This record gives sequence, C-alpha cells and structure tokens, in this order.
Amino acid sequence: AKNLSNEWFTLIELIQYLPNKPAKATIYGKVTRKEIPFYKKGKHLYFKKSEIDEWLLSGKITTKAEEDKNAIKDFARRNATRK
Repeated sequence: AKNLSNEWFTLIELIQYLPNKPAKATIYGKVTRKEIPFYKKGKHLYFKKSEIDEWLLSGKITTKAEEDKNAIKDFARRNATRK
C-alpha cells in the first residue's frame, strides 16, 4: 500500500514544501479566497500533494519560444484545413 503521509500535507508541511515558504497568514488567505486546493476536516486543513504540484505548475508562464512554436503550429493547422 502507498504511504498516505507522502500524499497529504498539513499546513506546516505545505509551507515547508512550497518554494517561497509563505507565512501561515498567506496560506489562510489563499484558502479563504479558494485560490489553493484544500480539504477541511473539522478545524484542520489538509492539502493533497498531487493537487498542490498541479496548482504550482498552473502558474507557469509560457516562454517566448514556446509561444512562437504554438503560433506556427496553429497557423499550419488552420491553413491545412483550407484546401
């Protein structure tokens, strides 16, 4: 069986895991505004590691090179359907 403690974070574990080590108040604010995926059981907050990883990756800024590559693909796809 998988070790569930590796899949879930408490608030303190989440703070230690996040790259910028935010203050507790910062996380509470994000929870209140529903800006971060979380679970609440009684008075305790829990965070699923896979969802936190996805949330972190969702903030990725596309590089100029990636934008150019996507634009060329879109252009080629649109022109291929015009024949």
